[in-house]
Parts: sequence; structure tokens; C-alpha cells
Amino acid sequence: MRVPASVYREWTMDQWCDHVRELGVNSLTEWAASSRSSYNRAATLGLQRQVATRLGWKPKLENGGLKAMTDDEFVQGFREKGVKNLTDMWKSAQHWCELLRREGRLKRVAERLGCGYVLEFHPSDDLEYYLKRCRRVGDFTAWAQLDRNAADAARRNGLMEEVRKHAPKRPPQGYPTSGGFCKSLPELAVARLLEANEIEFVSEVQYPFTFPRGRRHRSKSDFYLTKFGAFVEVWSAPLDDTSPHFEMYLIRRRLKTELCRRLNLRLLHIEGSLLFRPGPEAFLEHVGAVLSDVGIVVNVKIDPWQALNPHYAHEVTSNRD
Repeated sequence: MRVPASVYREWTMDQWCDHVRELGVNSLTEWAASSRSSYNRAATLGLQRQVATRLGWKPKLENGGLKAMTDDEFVQGFREKGVKNLTDMWKSAQHWCELLRREGRLKRVAERLGCGYVLEFHPSDDLEYYLKRCRRVGDFTAWAQLDRNAADAARRNGLMEEVRKHAPKRPPQGYPTSGGFCKSLPELAVARLLEANEIEFVSEVQYPFTFPRGRRHRSKSDFYLTKFGAFVEVWSAPLDDTSPHFEMYLIRRRLKTELCRRLNLRLLHIEGSLLFRPGPEAFLEHVGAVLSDVGIVVNVKIDPWQALNPHYAHEVTSNRD
């Protein structure tokens, strides 16, 4: 059940604690994963750590443990928090950043995260500058993921809407791939990984069942892996679980999953929202793990720029004959 923001604001600390107990979680991380909306509201109100203290949740690190953490451990920790830029690093864990700055390690950790700690000048009023960077990628949505520091600068300087208005966008029919057109950026990243590993696929393949939505019609999968007889769904849930579309998404997901189970159809589930948070690297690891778990070999790794390339990479299929 969705709870309005006004109700959250009126809750007492006891009500917050009762809510979190009902979720059956034992840490802030588990709370955020279980109920994104209530955790975000608590964080906005600055109450999440008070709730944790009241519930007796112990910090993961003993006294002095933070100083003993290696760069690798900090990098992993920031990735789990889903940081996308230097601002995210400070917002998500200011005490970590303060320690790293004092010890002269902040720049090194930020660079390993791809957060661009080395400052790059982005003009405050040059729309053409941002459009040129966006055209280099070839798609507005992909650019916002791949060139995050420039995109953040455009947003800060009030230019993002103008960039969005004039930047290249996804063609109406979708992004072209070797198996057909893809309609979303997560689907494009999956297609690029399949292409790189020479896994044959076809996009938009109909399921052998009708799917009720208004009037009954044939439902389509995002991909069909021809050699493995597997349907693939890239579930791109609304990022806000209070969205009016979220409930319909859940219904559609349950129906497709149940119908495939009843008909003994092989269905692979990929969580498309991971592309945007934590980010492309984590998303590609997730896709590779889903494929590997069912025996589909993924030997070739690709980077985010290759994954979100909106143009069809002809060289992928040039040697398949």
C-alpha cells in the first residue's frame, strides 16, 4: 500500500520503528532494498539513522575500522551505494569522504569509480558545447549516463532542458541491433553484450499465449535467444514505487512469469533499472551473471561506451559466416 508523503511527515519515531519492524529488515541497506519509498522519505527527513539506533542496529565497522579500510573496500562500498559522481559520494557517505580527503586518497578512489575527480571545465552558458558532447554519443539518454560530469554541469547551469530539446534521441522504431530494434537503453545494453559474445537473438518475439490488457492480444518478449530456446525480459520498473504505473508493471510481470511457468517456457529475468542505479558497469555484470547461471557462456566483456552505443556495430557480425 502506498503511503502519501504527508503521512510520513506526521509519523512519530515509534510509528517509524513499527513500520520498519514490519518489513523484517535488519540494516539500513536492507530497509532501502525492501521499501525504497519509506527509506527515501526517512532519509529526506533525516530520521533513518535515528530509527536504526532505536532498533539497535549496530554499525558494520567497529571503532577504528573505517581507517583500516582499503581503497578496494571503499570503491566497493561506494558502488553498493549507487554513486554516480563526486557529489553522490559526499551525499551518501560524508564521513568516508572526509577521511579519504584527510589521508590524500579521495582523488584515487573517485577516479577508480569513474567519478571524474580531476576537474574538467564545463562552461555555464554554452549550449552548443553540451550538444556537441551529446552528438558524439548519438543519444541524449545514453549521453546522460556516459558523460555524467558534463550532464551534471548542464543540469546545474539550467541548460539540461534545452539540451534535451535539441539533442539526438532514440529513433521512433528503436535502437538498431543485429537482432532487430530495441526500445529502451537497458535493452540496448543487453543486445550489445549478446552481439559481442555472438549469441544470436531476435527482438520483439511474440509469446505463444495471449496477454490480457484491455482487450486480449499477443504479448511480446524483449528478446528470444534462438540457440537456447529462451525468452528474455528486461524489466524496467518505474524508479518510484509510488508511481501509478508501478502497480500495472507488477501485474504484467506476474502474469508473464506465471504463464511461462505453466507452459514450461524458459524465461530469463533481467532488472533493467540497475542500468541507471547503480550504473552501467553493475548492470552489465548482472546481465552476464543471469546468462551464466543458465549455462550461456559470456566470455567477452564490454564497457559502458560499447554497451550504450546507439549505432549498430557492423563489425560484430562480420565474421559470423
